[in-house]
Amino acid sequence: MIPITYPSNRNIITRVTVGIALLLVLWRLTAGLSLSQLQQPILFRMDADFSYWMIKILGVSELLVHSSIAGIVFTIIFVGSGLGLIWLPRKTALAWLFAICYFIYSIVINIYACHSMHYMAVFSIILFAFCARKEEYFVLSWRLMRYYVCFIYSNVFLMKLINGAFLNWDSGYIFFQDNITEYLFHNESTLMSSLYRWFLQHPFIVNLSAKIIFLFEGIFIIGFFTKKYDRILIIAAIIIFLSTYVFIDVFFIELL
Repeated sequence: MIPITYPSNRNIITRVTVGIALLLVLWRLTAGLSLSQLQQPILFRMDADFSYWMIKILGVSELLVHSSIAGIVFTIIFVGSGLGLIWLPRKTALAWLFAICYFIYSIVINIYACHSMHYMAVFSIILFAFCARKEEYFVLSWRLMRYYVCFIYSNVFLMKLINGAFLNWDSGYIFFQDNITEYLFHNESTLMSSLYRWFLQHPFIVNLSAKIIFLFEGIFIIGFFTKKYDRILIIAAIIIFLSTYVFIDVFFIELL
């Protein structure tokens, strides 16, 4: 039997996690990113993985984006199941419904207009932890999600190490230039623009900061072997998020 160390916190964990996921979904819906608002796109992503092609071959994506009624019904079920799960956090039927809807939404939205929103994969997996009916299964699932988060960050580090980005001293400055160009073009006189221009004049600081962030991603490998340093990993994750947002103009809110 798995020792249940926090069964009384399940309601809080569910409400907070699902609440954040639902808030981000509603944020996207107000921005015109519901499946019924994609204007029946005909172009779709080709270099997708098996989960994308499964949704595509089954015709789910075409149904939801080419039929306004189907798209609207899906959105109602999606939002409704999320609200219901916040109200009744132990209803596994609602958990399954919301998790599946989020999974489908994240794939379909990436198949068509927003293929770069790969960070939605975080909630696409984590939400299934709340589908566990028994408390000991939930504890196991939630602990598994901790390892999943460690995998996300450590995998980023390993990929940068393998493709040579970590060993290339100027890679941080190159990424910085590529990502802030559009911001500088549209915002010439803001405080951030002045800060960005200062960093452009000091590439050593940018490259050193990039290497430090790479190392912060790398320390998540420790999380596979011990939970002793979880507080440090949490701080590292926040630093990674803030630095990515401030210095590269990339807002990975789901990862936070």
